[in-house]
Amino acid sequence: MVSVIHFALEVNGTQYENMRVEVRQPCGTNFEEEPIEVGEIIGSYNGTWNHKDFADLCETYYRSLIGSSGHGINIQGATQVRMRNNFFGKTSICEMDIPEDGATSW
Repeated sequence: MVSVIHFALEVNGTQYENMRVEVRQPCGTNFEEEPIEVGEIIGSYNGTWNHKDFADLCETYYRSLIGSSGHGINIQGATQVRMRNNFFGKTSICEMDIPEDGATSW
């Protein structure tokens, strides 16, 4: 399953609107126990980045919508689920540390 998370980003007081990232649940993996894949961020921000913390935030957000604890699509005990063209909107405000220098956004 491939999904897109749309978000805005604020870094040091500068706003970056219309950002997005693809997240994937790899085929054949256990949705409840295995991590999702979080791709490269797409948008105007190209500064330093903390992908691990960002991926953790995306996974928490994603699982809050889909899965056994999801509020969008609650899936429990299924082995094969087909979904297409679903859209969920949920406001979430998160914070993470971004290094001053070093790792770039990919």
